[in-house]
Amino acid sequence: MNDSQHLDHNGGDAELETLLRSLRALEPPLETRLLNRAAISEALAQVQSRRVQRELPWWRRTIPVPVPLAIGLAAAVMAAFVMVRELPRNDREIGSSPPSSETQGQMIVEEPSPIHLTSAVSTLQYYERQTYLVGVGPIQMESGYQIEE
Repeated sequence: MNDSQHLDHNGGDAELETLLRSLRALEPPLETRLLNRAAISEALAQVQSRRVQRELPWWRRTIPVPVPLAIGLAAAVMAAFVMVRELPRNDREIGSSPPSSETQGQMIVEEPSPIHLTSAVSTLQYYERQTYLVGVGPIQMESGYQIEE
């Protein structure tokens, strides 16, 4: 930076130019240069350590989410959960399709043989129903006896 190229020359300050010419030729002492280089390398090391701290693995990074959006999503999930829990059991079971292999886990249910009542027309049958979510487990289980005529 001591070069005359970096100075703004207007052409009217020749006396100042002659005074500064001797100062531009001066070199700082070796000790000063070494201290200056050590200070610069320390500052660069601090910058590098901050950069490494910012480069966290993906599971430790935070994602900024607006607070109203987070509250709205939490409220929507809770409302959906409450609505599913409040449905009558018959509405959830009647008309439901048989479990598919993609959405339902494999259920092994041992059904006892039907018990015959006094008349030959009516039978008492044991049933067991279960709603199973893959990755979560059973959500709802129901079992009982049903009279079929």
